[in-house]
Amino acid sequence: MSDNIPALAAGFIREQSRKGLLSTENNVINRFEQDAGNGLSLSELSENKEYGDLQRISGEKADYWYSTSCMTSSYAEIAVLLEEKDLLSLIVNTVRRESSLYPRPTAIEIFEYSPYFMKKEEIETMMSIIENDTRYSDIEKCATSIDKFYLFSTKFLPKAQAEYLSEWDAVGQYENQ
Repeated sequence: MSDNIPALAAGFIREQSRKGLLSTENNVINRFEQDAGNGLSLSELSENKEYGDLQRISGEKADYWYSTSCMTSSYAEIAVLLEEKDLLSLIVNTVRRESSLYPRPTAIEIFEYSPYFMKKEEIETMMSIIENDTRYSDIEKCATSIDKFYLFSTKFLPKAQAEYLSEWDAVGQYENQ
């Protein structure tokens, strides 16, 4: 195997990450296997300090690589769910993460924009599943005085606080400028 194949693979992964894209492990292997010979492994990328910015993240359908110098782990998680078209987990995980980490409710409309780019019909379908499936009983919806809708997780954010923060995000902050 050529000594510079890991460096070329690392360069490819970094370039893809700069574009906001993940690299599937199979894609990287297929791209460089001909030059490297059969049995190309990306294990050196995990073991070598020179490639310390490269991380592997596993999805349901594939393993992916990204560079932490160009992409956060949160964005990589979102990118995996988008790549695998797991829109339900994408919405639920985003709402739970934002309710837990920040804590704040999530405007439903954000799923229409970058990096999600979901269609309204897709969001409505996912919302119907969330509202009717007990696995997501902690995900609740609240409305503001201007009929803007937000989601939050009751595991991490009390309803009164979610309603207050939603109103502030949609209305209050603009009235106080």
